[in-house]
Amino acid sequence: MINDRLAVFYEPHPGLLGCTARLPNAVKAVADELDGKTILLSDAIAKIKEVAELEDKTIEVIVFADAILLKVWRSNTDYFTHCWRVIKFRDA
Repeated sequence: MINDRLAVFYEPHPGLLGCTARLPNAVKAVADELDGKTILLSDAIAKIKEVAELEDKTIEVIVFADAILLKVWRSNTDYFTHCWRVIKFRDA
């Protein structure tokens, strides 16, 4: 599985800097915790999914290129509201 590989995590999202919506605090805390660590990519995704909750929103945590992204939609719609680059990674 592509997400079952060791990765080194770096450059967590700065929080608010440069974005129109603040990254949820719990997700920011996990990104900061992952910074500099080497763990399975699938474990990092699971840690982010565990805390990624927004009221009345549908959340998706995905891998795109060299980063983990958090995508948000309004619940029960296809209306996409925001996407954050949570943290970057490279193969260990």
